Amino acid sequence: TKRWFYIQPVFTFPTTEQYQIGAELIDGSFEEACQMSISLLGQHRLAPILQIANIAIPKLLNERYGISLDDIKSMNIEAMMQSGLPWMDKLIRIHTVDDLNDLSGFPDDITAQLSKIVAIVGRVDYPNIVVSPLYYAQMRYYDSLLFRMFEDNRLFAIGGIYRVDEVRASGFALYTDACIEKILDIKKIEKSENA
Repeated sequence: TKRWFYIQPVFTFPTTEQYQIGAELIDGSFEEACQMSISLLGQHRLAPILQIANIAIPKLLNERYGISLDDIKSMNIEAMMQSGLPWMDKLIRIHTVDDLNDLSGFPDDITAQLSKIVAIVGRVDYPNIVVSPLYYAQMRYYDSLLFRMFEDNRLFAIGGIYRVDEVRASGFALYTDACIEKILDIKKIEKSENA
């Protein structure tokens, strides 16, 4: 696997600047990007929630089943439930790894994408995983499995898999400002406990 690392400020609309440390893993796997993020955060005693999603599911819901991406992005459950799809309630209720034990009742295309999540949660060594099959990130390059690591209102990491031309790759970014703030919070708590 070829690895390309970067450290740089990233600008988002309209004028937000965030610092990132990231890596692009050419021919890398989702598991590899996810485990690297877990390891890097763990070295600083950070253990946020790991959210695993598959962006192909919202795309399928939109393209094949007529569910609006706006409804998915805003988690408009009422609108999604009015779709008339008999398995939508079951899909909406998926939240834990155990919720993936029974994939019966879903159409084959949705089952295939949920199965990718099942396969990865079995290989990622982390105790605090939530599954979000309806999570839709507006990141044009991630096209399948996606992860985020967060706690409270802080996003610490995001990553996933994508394809550039015919090359499969994975990547991740650590949001250093959020990480530093959390590390400082931990140190303050420890200092007050030891005082």
